[in-house]
Amino acid sequence: HEIRQKISFSILTNSQALNLKAVIAKAISEKMLKIKEAQGAYHFTIYIKSEMERTQAYGFWLARSNISITTKDYKGTIVASNTFQITGQSSQSFIIAKQDIAFRLNALIKKETISSILALDI
Repeated sequence: HEIRQKISFSILTNSQALNLKAVIAKAISEKMLKIKEAQGAYHFTIYIKSEMERTQAYGFWLARSNISITTKDYKGTIVASNTFQITGQSSQSFIIAKQDIAFRLNALIKKETISSILALDI
């Protein structure tokens, strides 16, 4: 428990993954772990990268996202990584389809746990 209290995370994203940052941060906070800008042996940085494809089909906007999540320790060594695809959709706009990706990521975290999404035993 003592080490667990020292552990902290910061989250960096590319521009297409900005809307996913809050979802990951919330899930980590719910595990009673800290999100903060820090340094030291117990600090980890989570990098979220999303490559998005925008399409329209049958009156729906689709946002196909290839998401990679990489966690590095304070030395910059990769300690965990995971990649998955999520497609958001909306009948109204691409922006809402993109927001749907964050909603679907949140649902995936609730179903599979943040540990499995990050591929990190926390």
